[in-house]
Amino acid sequence: MDISKLKGSNKKTGVCKLRFQGDMDIYAAEETLAALLPYFDDFKTFSVELDQVGEIDSSGIQLLLQCHRQSQKSDGQLSILSWSENVRELMEIFQLTERFTLPDAA
Repeated sequence: MDISKLKGSNKKTGVCKLRFQGDMDIYAAEETLAALLPYFDDFKTFSVELDQVGEIDSSGIQLLLQCHRQSQKSDGQLSILSWSENVRELMEIFQLTERFTLPDAA
């Protein structure tokens, strides 16, 4: 899993834009969490692009939920700007579409 900080991230405003690329599964969960933790020190609100995510399983969903909880602790939020079909399907299965600000289904 690759995580890239995108243009538009701003420490002053606490907004971080991230792009996730690769698989969000059990095999990448520990590494992905380790890569995300430093962002929580500098930012409180996260906008993420998930359209480059291939495989996702419940571990990937747990990661998103952890990011969501972490951002709420600092009065922020987690918004999903874009998502792959695999992410959309799993979000619907787990009935999480109301928890996140999500893009309209295309």
